[in-house]
Amino acid sequence: MAMRCIPPEAHGAVALGHVGNLRAFEKTRLCKFFQSGKCLRGPACTFAHSSEELETLPNFRKSKLCADFAKFG
Repeated sequence: MAMRCIPPEAHGAVALGHVGNLRAFEKTRLCKFFQSGKCLRGPACTFAHSSEELETLPNFRKSKLCADFAKFG
């Protein structure tokens, strides 16, 4: 059976917690609470409150050696 590596972006943001710095994901999605006028975090909110605040998602592709590759070559 062939082992294969799944790219980090396929795991979702929760699994990417191993990256160690979730701040890299700040302001990469719009705040659904702000859009409905219910965001209580204001400037401390980690979600964007406008399209001008939106940041691009970080590219973690090939940022860590695949464990399967290290083990099996």
